[in-house]
Amino acid sequence: QAREAANRLDHLRWALWLRGFADGVVRIPGRADRVLPDLAGSVDVLGLALRRDVETCLYRAAEYGLDRQLAVVHRPEGSSDGERTQQVQAMWREVRRTADQLAISSVTITPFVDTPGSPGIVTVDREVKDSGHAFAAD
Repeated sequence: QAREAANRLDHLRWALWLRGFADGVVRIPGRADRVLPDLAGSVDVLGLALRRDVETCLYRAAEYGLDRQLAVVHRPEGSSDGERTQQVQAMWREVRRTADQLAISSVTITPFVDTPGSPGIVTVDREVKDSGHAFAAD
């Protein structure tokens, strides 16, 4: 049961959309396939919102053969700016490792500016944090 649930979640997270963008067919396990001709080829740039495992997710998206530009929106996690800085640095390492094989059109961070409950890489007073410097350095 756990394997079936994991496979279903994986399908809904990855295959449902990416295959649909490639061939215009929406496939949901346990339901009839639905052809949506306008879905095929409807994406020029595929945006991926990621917290971690950036390299794995980029290659995973590329597995579906869409041959599209990839746009990364990274949301670093951590209770301190130091932890988020390390995640930003790790994200850049992973993006660089894929750059010669994948078409990455853009990389950005969210949130950019501090908001209540969501620390950014810049303060509301426009002071760049260490995580902001790490993002801009690469």
